[in-house]
Amino acid sequence: MKLLRTNDMDLIKQSMFRIIGLGIGLTPSGDDYLTGLILLLRLAKETDSTLKRQLELVLKEEDLPTNIISEQQLYFASFGRSKQQLIRLINNIGDDEQSINQFKNDVRLVQQIGSTSGFDLLLGISDGIKLLEEMR
Repeated sequence: MKLLRTNDMDLIKQSMFRIIGLGIGLTPSGDDYLTGLILLLRLAKETDSTLKRQLELVLKEEDLPTNIISEQQLYFASFGRSKQQLIRLINNIGDDEQSINQFKNDVRLVQQIGSTSGFDLLLGISDGIKLLEEMR
């Protein structure tokens, strides 16, 4: 995650390509993790617009080392688009109006995505939150 703070796009790209396609499942765990991280960064108001654009450019690569389903998932995440339950969870993080029970329910809905995808997505979201806190 420190890497994202460097703005060294070649190094960021190399690191992302080591994770893309890694792991088990229809959408490999590495892809799900990156999807959660990228989606959080894309939707967060605090994220630098240059970083958002750089992530989009990396994910426009024509030959991502993964399957077409994951490729599309990552690509759409770079534009802030994904499953409804993910968008709702991220948009409600830090919302003082939301009850803890509603937040827990949103987390449970994400956990139910795929066999391991939900947990991998949540890990990416969690690391994205940590990154944003470090960048403040």
